[in-house]
Amino acid sequence: DRGRSLLSSILRGTDAISADTNKSRRNDRNNQCITSAQYYLGFMYYHGQGVGRDYIEAGKLLGSAARFGHAGAQYYLGFMYYHGQGVSQDYKEAVKWFGQAARNDHAQAQNALGDAYRSGQGVKQDYHEAVKWYKKAAVSGIAAAQISLGDMYLNGECVDQDPAEAMKWYMKAAQQGSADARSKLEKIMETMLPKNNLVHRG
Repeated sequence: DRGRSLLSSILRGTDAISADTNKSRRNDRNNQCITSAQYYLGFMYYHGQGVGRDYIEAGKLLGSAARFGHAGAQYYLGFMYYHGQGVSQDYKEAVKWFGQAARNDHAQAQNALGDAYRSGQGVKQDYHEAVKWYKKAAVSGIAAAQISLGDMYLNGECVDQDPAEAMKWYMKAAQQGSADARSKLEKIMETMLPKNNLVHRG
């Protein structure tokens, strides 16, 4: 009857939707697998691991993965544009890819974006943006960002000058083994201790 016919049609439609959904999921997994493979092969060509170093081939592979949203590939592609490795040097293009990777929570890209905003290379100089991206990278444990953030607090770049806050970030970087951070800490202490009469006298 009409009711059974309608139910049958609905069930056939549901089966078709389910099949399309499963096919879409398989395609998504397949694309993710290919994108990851492009990234790792590009990484190998970039570093010369297991293959001869070839920046041009690395750029092609990393570019393909980057356009599919792979954060690591986006960062490497930005790095290659920044330094002119296998591609023509282009700071604006570098910042574009650093930005995409940074918004995908890639900590090294966040640090690189902070550097770009601080220096004004490839983008309009903006210390507020620099601080924002440095903080994201620093919280993720990137020592270079911790040092840069410490420098900005020490010198009062777009933030209130705060040697204590600078020391906090330098200490985090020093705990990761950064000799540069340790040197900066020592200089601050050499400057501050006598002023605060904290030198121990035996």
